[in-house]
Amino acid sequence: MHFLARIASLVASAKSLQAGFRKAQAMAARVKKTVQTYETASFQESLRKAEQGNASAQYDMGEDYYFGRTAPRDYAEALKWFLKAAEQGHVQAQANVGMLYALGRGVQQDYVEAFKWVSLAAAKGNQGAVKTQQALLGKMPPEQRAAAQRQAAEFLGSRPFPKESSKGHKPTSDHYPESLNDSAR
Repeated sequence: MHFLARIASLVASAKSLQAGFRKAQAMAARVKKTVQTYETASFQESLRKAEQGNASAQYDMGEDYYFGRTAPRDYAEALKWFLKAAEQGHVQAQANVGMLYALGRGVQQDYVEAFKWVSLAAAKGNQGAVKTQQALLGKMPPEQRAAAQRQAAEFLGSRPFPKESSKGHKPTSDHYPESLNDSAR
């Protein structure tokens, strides 16, 4: 009899655990839906601001597409948004445009074009871009290196330095696409 009572107790405990598990699953589903709703609204707000020309929002859109956060991963779309922000003087976006050209993500790989963009960011103090400049120079043959340096100098000379528009976006590994050594991905 004692054995049957113990089994009955275990069955009751198992049923209680199952009910608790179902409640936890339902709660997790509600939380997931809330997060998705928030991310969609946040993405739509960033998109609206980016389309209105806000450089920080354009940068954020580039990150969303680059990392596949609230939008599907799409390097060409990331490049489009980083480029819009970069053209407005967003330093980290300039570095990211250069890195995308260096890695051939969303665009055909082009070390000369990459060097131009990272040179612009480096001229504004982006230390990651300075390192990328050196890495790029090491990957180019001497004649391409000379052409890249000449074109970068012309590019820098022809570009006004608009007021810094990358507030809140310090060059960190979270904001800087992979290094040139990671280009096999």
